[in-house]
Amino acid sequence: METNIKYLILSITDQCNLECRYCYMGKSGSCVMTREIVNRAVEFLPQNEKCHVQISGGEPGLQTEIMRYAAQAVREHAKKATMGVQTNGTVIGQQFVDIVKAFNIQVGVSIDGRKEVNDLLRGKTDSVFKGLGELWNNDIEFRTTTVICNKNVERLFEIPFMLSAFGNARGMALDMLVRKGRAKETGIEMPETNKTIESFIKLVNTLEYVNKARQTPLTLRELEKTESKKMGLSYCHAALGESMAVAPNGDVYSCGQVIGDRNFYCGNIADFKNLILSINEHKSALTFTDNRWDCPSRIYYNRDENWPDVNHIFSTVNSERNTIH
Repeated sequence: METNIKYLILSITDQCNLECRYCYMGKSGSCVMTREIVNRAVEFLPQNEKCHVQISGGEPGLQTEIMRYAAQAVREHAKKATMGVQTNGTVIGQQFVDIVKAFNIQVGVSIDGRKEVNDLLRGKTDSVFKGLGELWNNDIEFRTTTVICNKNVERLFEIPFMLSAFGNARGMALDMLVRKGRAKETGIEMPETNKTIESFIKLVNTLEYVNKARQTPLTLRELEKTESKKMGLSYCHAALGESMAVAPNGDVYSCGQVIGDRNFYCGNIADFKNLILSINEHKSALTFTDNRWDCPSRIYYNRDENWPDVNHIFSTVNSERNTIH
């Protein structure tokens, strides 16, 4: 079967054990992806070309049985696929570790700062650090993702210090708040642009300081993109019509961030033939914008907000750093 899918998101469950104050998915559910849905979704991947599969949720670590099955199915069908899992870090145990090691899955951990900050925005920080300890004990590398909002923007510089304790930490990434789901109800706001610029400069300087004492330096995704200028033609695969996100019930969307939004509903994985036609013939259903500097779905959901322009922020940060150096 010929498709154009190069990035597959398997949201294996909508169940979660946290109530993050800005979660764009909204309330936790109880749906778990079936093996049949996994099998159908994996068939959209190219068998002998490079592609990527991201296992997400909810919290995927709560459903290790289907997580293992999904990883096995990907390995058997897509020979050149890479895999990643995004976890909140609170339920990393031996089963999770075994799956990650057996199938060479990249690990991303969501954390928004030191304990008092992360407890405010996400919760259960002690369990997260216990999970990071499990990764350390099992020689598993990880990267972190931080959502930036008005509650943590001025303390981003603390994250490299926090990660410096873990020799297996490899880097961090920053995502702007998305005004979807719970974020519209809890009073969490976008950070001010000037504060964000100041914070990013302080973060980069701290990262350089911490890396002087590390054997393997911590990377910052956004800095790497702007310094290399390898932004490509679009920000992501979704903007090129190359991404497919499958919800636990088999509903298909253009990216994981729009799951549940019927404006981006492409069909159900069970309706196999019609879904193929939707993806191949109606590429616009998977395309939001040709902006190559920022997440297309974030632009869509934040369109009525006074939100920082990512292009401006990164350009300013690089300009300030070049002046200093």
